[in-house]
Amino acid sequence: MPTDTTFFDEAGAILAPYVVRELSREEVRRRAHEAEARRTSGVCYGGEVRSPFPGRSDAEIQTDAHKAYQRNMDFASSPRGRFLLALRELEQVGFSAEAEKVRNAYSRGMADERKTPALGAVSVAMKTLIEINHSDARAALVALAEILAAASQQKAA
Repeated sequence: MPTDTTFFDEAGAILAPYVVRELSREEVRRRAHEAEARRTSGVCYGGEVRSPFPGRSDAEIQTDAHKAYQRNMDFASSPRGRFLLALRELEQVGFSAEAEKVRNAYSRGMADERKTPALGAVSVAMKTLIEINHSDARAALVALAEILAAASQQKAA
């Protein structure tokens, strides 16, 4: 296992995709800064000169990559993350149409955790999942129940 800290954190979690994403974002910021500098190169107010691009250090990029990784892991362990994972697993075992129907219902009425899940979307998701006799459908139903319980607790607070 490589020990390059750019791609692995102290716990051994693979950070490479997150580091690559942060490096890409840094490149986009640099290009935007250069484009703005070119656009305003003929205009200087009071002798001001455009400052060079203040890029992030390798440590800052590593930290941001680790934060993104942690946000992803937090979502994956949340009820919504487990719900979507169960739908992906349903697709893999041959229930693609049903999983897509439930995913569409989720997108229409349950994806925003700040809002109360829409009754119609919940109804479509539950009905479709109940009709599937598979453990992944039951896992999705459990996660959906947790989503609904969290929404009712949030509403009560």
